Amino acid sequence: LKSIINKANNSYQQNFKRLPDDHWAKKYMIETRAFTPEILELFDIGFAYNDSRFSPIIKNEGLLTESLEIGLIKQDEQNETRHYDFFRDRVVFPIYDHRTDCVGFSARINPENSDSKKQKYLNSSDSQIFHKRKTLYGYNLAKKSFKFFGYAILVEGTTDVMRMHQVGFDNAVATLGTALTID
Repeated sequence: LKSIINKANNSYQQNFKRLPDDHWAKKYMIETRAFTPEILELFDIGFAYNDSRFSPIIKNEGLLTESLEIGLIKQDEQNETRHYDFFRDRVVFPIYDHRTDCVGFSARINPENSDSKKQKYLNSSDSQIFHKRKTLYGYNLAKKSFKFFGYAILVEGTTDVMRMHQVGFDNAVATLGTALTID
C-alpha cells in the first residue's frame, strides 16, 4: 500500500512542478496564499489533473484492489468495470505518519471554479496505513520542534500549518478534518 501511495505522491509532486506559472493551482498557492517555493517544496505539494491519469497505470500494474482500498481510485457507481481517480483537478497535500511515510492525501478544489456540490477538501479514506483520527498534518516536520519547545501548536488545516511553518513556528500541526478526537 505504501508503494502505491508513494507512486501517487511522486506523480502529484511532478505534476505540480510541471504546471505553468499561470495555472490556477500555482497562482492559488503562490499568489493568493503567498506561499514561498521553499514551503511548497518542504510540504511536497502536488497536483492531480482533471482526468483519470493514475487509474489506468494502476490497472495495468495489477494494483487496482489495493488502490481502491486506500481511496486513490474509485469505482463508477453505474459501471463496475470503470474506475476513476479520486483526486481530480485539485492541489494535493501529502499526509505523512510519525515515521515520515506518506500514508494519504488531502486535496483542495479550485476556489474560483468550485461547484457548491463538491467538497472544498477531500481526504484519503481510512485504510490499513491511514487513520484520519490518529494523524496530524505536519507532524513529520514538527516532531523535532516538539522536543525543543516542549509543546505543539494545533491549528485547523493544512494551509494553516504551512503558514505557521513559513513564519517560523515549525512546531505547528493540524487535525485532518474538523473533529478533535481522543485519538
